[in-house]
Amino acid sequence: KMETFMTDSAREGRVVTKDRLKDLLDSHFGKGQADSADFHQFFEAYINECDTRMNGRRGGQNITYKTKREYARTYEYIQQYEKKNRVLLDFADIDQGLLTSFVGFLQSLNLSTNTIWHKVVAIRSVMKAAVERGLTDNERWRYYKNAKEETEAVALTEDELEKIRTCDLSFNPHLAEIRDLFLLGCWTGLRFSDVIRLRPEHIQGDFIVIQQQKTNNYVTIPIHPVFREIWERYDGI
Repeated sequence: KMETFMTDSAREGRVVTKDRLKDLLDSHFGKGQADSADFHQFFEAYINECDTRMNGRRGGQNITYKTKREYARTYEYIQQYEKKNRVLLDFADIDQGLLTSFVGFLQSLNLSTNTIWHKVVAIRSVMKAAVERGLTDNERWRYYKNAKEETEAVALTEDELEKIRTCDLSFNPHLAEIRDLFLLGCWTGLRFSDVIRLRPEHIQGDFIVIQQQKTNNYVTIPIHPVFREIWERYDGI
């Protein structure tokens, strides 16, 4: 079994580490099999768990579809990285050097700095969970300093919003609906994920009262005439 392990490691480009040898011996002697999982198995399971796992940082809310998609996309990039470099990654491989190399790979795909930042955050989350569950004792990935780019917020003036509102889009009803959703967001300050959740029960007199999906906080927002006009035209969303 040891000979097969060494041969497979050499063929797949894996580095023989203390963690891998320990996993092999534990498997041979029947230790820790209930929680055994390699990097790929655990990453896939972690993605699937998003459907039922709670986000402790947001008041116990379910993990959002957007977050699950981020994990899934990151995993796809990892597989592309492995294919290009002819390697098969495991927990012990995820360290500062590997993340630096992975970021370089993503940069070669012309991904933005902030997009890459999200991919590294996803890997760190998976590794943190693996450490907490006793699947690995590798924490060298913590030393990698992730870079994020400051973005400049661009605000439209009221005149510009009015031009958008009065633009004739009768030739394309679907585009008109998208325009109206955009305006609802502008005149409420709500995220798109909250705008599409608006229901009649959120309208309380001259105010919108809604619990934000991202922060779990309740907000009370005065209703602007443009919002009222769009809301009534669609008879509520």
